[in-house]
Amino acid sequence: MEGFRHGPATDKGARWDPAGPGAGDVPHQTRRLRTLEASRFSYSVLVPDHLNVGGPMPFKGDGTAMRKTKSRLTRAAGAAAAVVLMASGVAVVGAPAASASTCTGRFCGAVKNRTGRTMHITLNLGAGSGLCNVWNWDGGTGSNSKQARCDQQAFGNGTKGGNGTGVDVDAFTFNSEGYHERFTRVGTWHWRTKGVWTKIRDGEIADCGIGDSNEIWCTVLVQAA
Repeated sequence: MEGFRHGPATDKGARWDPAGPGAGDVPHQTRRLRTLEASRFSYSVLVPDHLNVGGPMPFKGDGTAMRKTKSRLTRAAGAAAAVVLMASGVAVVGAPAASASTCTGRFCGAVKNRTGRTMHITLNLGAGSGLCNVWNWDGGTGSNSKQARCDQQAFGNGTKGGNGTGVDVDAFTFNSEGYHERFTRVGTWHWRTKGVWTKIRDGEIADCGIGDSNEIWCTVLVQAA
């Protein structure tokens, strides 16, 4: 600041210098000097009387009062922002739980049942009045079990869902017997007991048929675009 002298903490004589540069621009009214001590140095602040509201300024060398003031201002600003949001009808809510109940564009999950046995499927995994015990909740090959809401539908031979159909099959199982599953034609086979659901992603199809030992074997594949 022009016209201002400051020095080490031991110098208590730091003062506004009327003869310093810019002194002629200072209004002719009483001013006060406040000495703020912090660390090894002190400095003085020129405060006009008309700005000195509320008496002595409670500054401390450790900045305690400044932090408290900042904290109060932060809380006040937060409260004011909340009032503005409520007044404008804006609400912040958590993101909904992930669900594969709809197709992604033209990509939809599908099943193909060639077993001659009843398959069970769901089109609304994550909702509904029933429960599905899913072993791969993320739809991949890793184990990530979750008991999720769903509505189950019995399905015989044929194909259900698929790209461009607008029908999205989310998961499948066989409630009367266990089955083998794998992802891709070179994937590892895994045995799933009856009633355990395999989730499939949009754009995939679970192709199930009868194989060795007269058991059900299902391969999850990516559908042709």
